[in-house]
Amino acid sequence: MARKSRRSFAARFLPDFSDPVARAVFIRRTGLTVVTAGLAYCAAASAVVGVTRFDQPQIANTLSTNDPRALVELAARKIADGQTKSADALLRRALAEQPLLPKAIGLMAAIAYQDKRQSRAFELMTSSRQLSRRDAVTNQLLIKHSAEIGDVSNLLKHYDVALRTDAELNQQLAPQLAAALDVAEFKPYFSSIVKNRPPWLGHVVNTALLNTKNPAQLADILMTAGRLPDAKNQATAETALLTKLAEVNDWPMLRRYYLSLAKASPALLVDPGFSAKTIDPARAPISWVLFNDAGVEAGFFGGSVNTKLKGVAFNGTRGVFAAKRLLLAPANYTFSVKASGFDAKGGAQAWASLFCFTSEGRQPIGTVALGNGVNQAQFSVSGTCAAQALELGIAGGDRQDGAEITIDSVALHRL
Repeated sequence: MARKSRRSFAARFLPDFSDPVARAVFIRRTGLTVVTAGLAYCAAASAVVGVTRFDQPQIANTLSTNDPRALVELAARKIADGQTKSADALLRRALAEQPLLPKAIGLMAAIAYQDKRQSRAFELMTSSRQLSRRDAVTNQLLIKHSAEIGDVSNLLKHYDVALRTDAELNQQLAPQLAAALDVAEFKPYFSSIVKNRPPWLGHVVNTALLNTKNPAQLADILMTAGRLPDAKNQATAETALLTKLAEVNDWPMLRRYYLSLAKASPALLVDPGFSAKTIDPARAPISWVLFNDAGVEAGFFGGSVNTKLKGVAFNGTRGVFAAKRLLLAPANYTFSVKASGFDAKGGAQAWASLFCFTSEGRQPIGTVALGNGVNQAQFSVSGTCAAQALELGIAGGDRQDGAEITIDSVALHRL
């Protein structure tokens, strides 16, 4: 019975989004569609979790009934079980003993909110917040209230407070705030908050990067923030965002975002050679990416001064063993690959291919068969070619020991 009561409490606490009229009114009022509704739902659901944190009622029952904190915990259990009248009486007793108890006031606000006494609820929320910024129930009620009236500025401010002051809420609310990072209407509000680099920003951004459909907006927000508060989060976000921007073929934003990063080098965008910057996995895919699967393997060797790349294919397998994205300007180019250690017997092959990313998708520019020595070709990049993919491949043929090739150097020269 207790579980059923808690679900019914949560249902009473939420707006009735199943009613099409109520839903339409809500969406029209906020102007932010169902994203804000999702944030409101999360806030309400999290508030219920906050109310029921004290999960050992047998301990509460053994405490002194004159202890205001014990009374508050008992009231929280009553609220979770739908017994709001009993809870209200307990909270009033607690406040009689200790008038300035934020959690008691926050729980009274929760009761008033579910009873549709919004003015009283907001008055109590305000009082609780003035006493403490750390009360979980008050924080979530303020989030819910702001979401329901479409006050995005205060919504994000209340999220900021909740995420700064409660580690447990951070885990619950961060995914919902991360989803909002994808919504264009939220961008100006986020920009004003991230300038202060709040401590939760890294966690929220990296959560958002897992599912974002709008990486350009995340890039804009991060450029506004400058850097994330935590260096590890910053490094993770940089790599993930470069990959996401490449996946959606947003090459202008990828260029802007990369060049905004610390120690960014414009040469990395056009240099296919092997150097500390061009083989740094943190800058993939505009640095070299190696593939080790399906019978094809690759690895760099030779140190930082004379870096070389080895590609290997097992018997009967073929595939790309290394790739790099380039952002070349429209022009004519000479492309050269110096290779060694390759034996073409038994049908073994090696090649370098260049592809162009256009509005119509990925289009081939050309392929060069690789052998020992310098392999050269000329090609053109048109004005419709926003970015290029350089790929190195190998096939093991029918040789029992497969095939391998060493790429000593790769170079491009504009004609």
